[in-house]
Amino acid sequence: MNDGINNITPLDSCKRELFIRPVHRLISAQKRQYRSYHEHPIQRDFFAEAEAIAAWSTVTCSYSGIEQAMKCLLQMRGTYVDKHLSDGGHRHHYIGKLFQELTSEEQDVIRVSYAIYRSLHDYIPPETADCFLEAIDDGYPTWRYFLLEGGKTDGWLPTTHPGAMLEIWSALTDILQARVFTNHGLYSVKKRLDHYLRQKTSREALSKHINTDIDMREIAGMNRWLQSHNNIILNAYANLFYFHAMDRLDRIDVPPYTLTMLCRLVDGLEEHQINNDLSHFLRRAKTTKIVWNPRQNRFETVS
Repeated sequence: MNDGINNITPLDSCKRELFIRPVHRLISAQKRQYRSYHEHPIQRDFFAEAEAIAAWSTVTCSYSGIEQAMKCLLQMRGTYVDKHLSDGGHRHHYIGKLFQELTSEEQDVIRVSYAIYRSLHDYIPPETADCFLEAIDDGYPTWRYFLLEGGKTDGWLPTTHPGAMLEIWSALTDILQARVFTNHGLYSVKKRLDHYLRQKTSREALSKHINTDIDMREIAGMNRWLQSHNNIILNAYANLFYFHAMDRLDRIDVPPYTLTMLCRLVDGLEEHQINNDLSHFLRRAKTTKIVWNPRQNRFETVS
């Protein structure tokens, strides 16, 4: 299962000029909402209403962002989105229906993105992007007017997940980016975590956060540690966090000076978790054996 983004055809120069500004706005809005969601995480609360209030801005913003991104893709194909459904248009808010109007290549990108995200956040009930989008369609009016009217279904709201909605919006902006600007591939949750952890293991970052001089011997030990996990940094960290939590660091086959450096790095990551996805990855890693399976393109729990 590849990321599908390689099948996205860029627009010709004339069409590209028409869509540069709206695509830029859609990408910028998604990035801003993503930062807000991760800088101000939604805390679990005894009162479900408090959680819903905290999630309201992300959910309603993501509904609109997903809808407008899908309609932008349809407009690129010359589809009218300002006509009523009965007239062959898409003047509605049903993102599940809009999803079915996208090309198979575009749908595949969204499916892959959601599948990778759900393989990390394994508590999200809908198994596929298709099911997820269909499930939240009926919830749009309820969420949109929740602050005024409250929940309408047995006094409560339909189920969704703000992070998964942002992930679908992100996949759509990756497609738009490929159509109008540069094809940077699918920037999935796996790639983001991988990039973040690689930054943390750079020589400059280690020297800054561990407050010590990092010599070539320690860097070589770090590289051997990564290579022992097929150079998959997520699996190396998952293994480290698991044995760290189990107080079995003797299972980590690295020299003592490298192990000391890794332990200090782990302590720093645990103290400064500013990302919902990283926090969940670390929670799973500390309680189970989680690995990234490159063949299946997903996170898995192994015995």
